[in-house]
Amino acid sequence: MTSALRQKAAQMASAAAAAAAGTGCYSQTSWALRRLGAGGGALASAATRRRNCSVAAAVFDNQNREYVIVGGGNAAGYAARTFVEHGMADGRLCIVSKEAVPPYERPALTKGYLFPPEKKPARLPGFHTCVGSGGQRQTAEWYKENGIEVLYEDPVEAFDGKTQTLKTSSGKILKCGSLIISTGCAAARLPEKIGGDLPGVHYIRDVADADSLVSSLGKAKKIVVIGGGYIGMEVAAAACGWNLDTTIIFPEDHIMPRLFTPSLAKKYEELYEQNGVKFVKGALIDKLDAGSDGRVSSAILKDGSVVEADTGYCWYRSKTICQPLRSCGS
Repeated sequence: MTSALRQKAAQMASAAAAAAAGTGCYSQTSWALRRLGAGGGALASAATRRRNCSVAAAVFDNQNREYVIVGGGNAAGYAARTFVEHGMADGRLCIVSKEAVPPYERPALTKGYLFPPEKKPARLPGFHTCVGSGGQRQTAEWYKENGIEVLYEDPVEAFDGKTQTLKTSSGKILKCGSLIISTGCAAARLPEKIGGDLPGVHYIRDVADADSLVSSLGKAKKIVVIGGGYIGMEVAAAACGWNLDTTIIFPEDHIMPRLFTPSLAKKYEELYEQNGVKFVKGALIDKLDAGSDGRVSSAILKDGSVVEADTGYCWYRSKTICQPLRSCGS
């Protein structure tokens, strides 16, 4: 461990110890010091503190309270590995997640996960954290073996900095010494008033989102991909694997403008076109229209042109998730 890491670990441990002291919980060291200067009455005093601590502890729903990570994404998984490497996880670390599975490498969701069955699509547990960096695959058993408490499908809804407590969607009250915010990002959705929430319109951020898109791809004939960036191109490539009529719509002059020069973009656009993909460049979405069944049926552009589709995938930017912290001014 580097000196910087040692210093950080010491700071976190000190903060956790201070938090524990603030709850009035019994500490063997502090009790021993008080006993030396307090005479025989210290023993009864310590017993009272132990009882008070037991009562206080009973109101919290997490066993591991020294370090709490809010968010069950990839960053949480890598943080857990670091805690284990430094001997700071067993019985001390708790992860609170909205997902039903341990952290995983999200980039797989727009790559191999979207392949049709005959192309052997990626599935969990194949891409749990930390396989993306060549590390160990951290399954649910790995967290148990390393003494890490993971609360699944129960996202944090509120945080009280004064009491150092968290409240989850199920009503659990969690105590934390040191808190790590790892809530990540969400896909920015098109507004509901222009059809952003129509059945058949998809966004990908987690396994459930990807499963929903895969289900639609298996039934679709025409797909519109909104966004000509990296993820949009990956989804379009997957759609080609399903032999779908695929159109990519984006406002720029060429695909992936932040990464590709015009000449490099042209080479990739030609490759996609050879596989049947159509590009609509320099275009903005006015709205997504619904058919008689209520599902998305077309994309209406600002210039009035119409692109038919029975499935739509939208990705144009992401936004951070920090609602539980807004109330405390963070």
